[in-house]
Amino acid sequence: MQAFHFGAAHRRLYGCFHAAARRVGPPSAVLLCQPFGQESVRAHRMFRVLAERLARQGCDVLRFDPFGAGDSAGQDEDLDLMGWTQDVLTAHLELQRRSPGAAVWWLGARLGGTVACLAQRQVAARPVGLLLCEPVLDGAAYRRELAHATVHALEASHAIKDAGWRHDLEHAPERLEREGIGFAVGQALHEQLGRLTALDLDLMPAPGSRVRVVSSVDSPALAARVQRWVAMGAAARMDLMHFDFDWTSEEALNTALVPNEMIAHLTRIVGGVA
Repeated sequence: MQAFHFGAAHRRLYGCFHAAARRVGPPSAVLLCQPFGQESVRAHRMFRVLAERLARQGCDVLRFDPFGAGDSAGQDEDLDLMGWTQDVLTAHLELQRRSPGAAVWWLGARLGGTVACLAQRQVAARPVGLLLCEPVLDGAAYRRELAHATVHALEASHAIKDAGWRHDLEHAPERLEREGIGFAVGQALHEQLGRLTALDLDLMPAPGSRVRVVSSVDSPALAARVQRWVAMGAAARMDLMHFDFDWTSEEALNTALVPNEMIAHLTRIVGGVA
């Protein structure tokens, strides 16, 4: 693994490149688009294990932190959907530079999957496929989900419960929507999430492009979105499978840190055997 910084001087991004351990057939590469905030922390080990397995399978892999997250430049409040979308395009160009001629997949989890859909509409050389793990379709609902998870985390870590948190959830949720389990939600991201709906995720598929959605939740909204992508010309499919993984939890508790069934399934898809 090679850790490095890349991108424009005013928007430096941090990336980790996992070079393919072997080459079998045409070159392939995978760009990993992480989730937001605590979900990214929770998924960090999963993404690293996934990158290493894909590299052993023969893929070059790049995982990166968007501006305002992780080890990239910027503060929490600087992260927004438009900038994050541009960061995906920057990372895609970096991966193409490091893996010339490779067929590139984008793999995004949660809000990272949503941003991958937004970026796919803007990239010149589109990826051969999108792999989306439970992408966020409703930004306002996601803000509420983060607010509830924040309250749960606060109550789990304090000996004295503050009833005001529950009151705010019911009567003034915007007070809690500026923090996502310890990560600040900036003004721009807060407003963009409020406007985000599934209609914003219409794709512009290239000929032969594939979209695979992996979910542990039987979501009618997600299934409808997949059917919409099929109608738009994408070879889209939803794979409903069981994996024990809590995206928002600060602790592993009784769920897996590395859901092996999901990782194995994702590597098979990239390898063309699933």
